[in-house]
Amino acid sequence: RGLCEAWGGEHSLWTAEGGVSLDPKAAAAKRYVGTPGMNSICRAMLEGVETIYETRAVAKRRSGGTGWSLEHGKSGEKLGDFDFLICTDKTAAMRYRN
Repeated sequence: RGLCEAWGGEHSLWTAEGGVSLDPKAAAAKRYVGTPGMNSICRAMLEGVETIYETRAVAKRRSGGTGWSLEHGKSGEKLGDFDFLICTDKTAAMRYRN
């Protein structure tokens, strides 16, 4: 379906001592990028599923640890209860990792 293609960019490492340098192990690894954008894969997987994009939400683990309750990040409006949560922002996702 053309949802991803090989990525030919360079992968770098950063350390406090050495600054930025190319990762010597990265050249051997095949890496892919979503096309036309990184969210293309998720959008294709969610075809036919009701989704809300570009909305900041606050996730709260439901009592008993069985799913998630989501609220709109600005209005506080309840968005619903869900069995699964897909978070595509790695910084925001850190708070929800088990």
